[in-house]
Amino acid sequence: MALTQIIGSGIGTVTNQFADANMASGSVIQVVNVTGTTTTAVTSTSNVQVGVEAAITPRSSSSKIIVLCNAPVRWYHGDAGYTALHRKIASGSYSEIETFSRHTMYRSFDTGGTSGQHISFNYLDSPSTTDVVTYSWAMNRFTSGTSYFLPNSSSGDSQNWTLMEIGG
Repeated sequence: MALTQIIGSGIGTVTNQFADANMASGSVIQVVNVTGTTTTAVTSTSNVQVGVEAAITPRSSSSKIIVLCNAPVRWYHGDAGYTALHRKIASGSYSEIETFSRHTMYRSFDTGGTSGQHISFNYLDSPSTTDVVTYSWAMNRFTSGTSYFLPNSSSGDSQNWTLMEIGG
């Protein structure tokens, strides 16, 4: 059913009033949610992509993308490692756009066993494209042992992404 508006003494049809181009700067254009349950054991001291990817195709090259992600991780004693946000545009290669402190995954209170926590991050991206933009979580171990991404996926652990395109 078409929306109508009164114009003077007559009725006209409202067209394209809610098109992306007519949205005010700062408006949410689209939202993408992705959930994954892929468990990964990381033994590398270099970043390794883990979990599921999340992709969005911006409708304008001036749009910003708010990237929200969270997931549980577990590591074996001591320094655990870094986490990072990677991005690729279209069919290009991933590049690191943000590295989060190793203290997002840090445990110094003892040297035995494993420890875990739920890590969340957010990032405001300006990809300047209308090609598909794909995000990936990456992590590594800092000194020794193994870091685990989604250590208990069979018990309900999940990685959750929310991508929001914001009109520029």
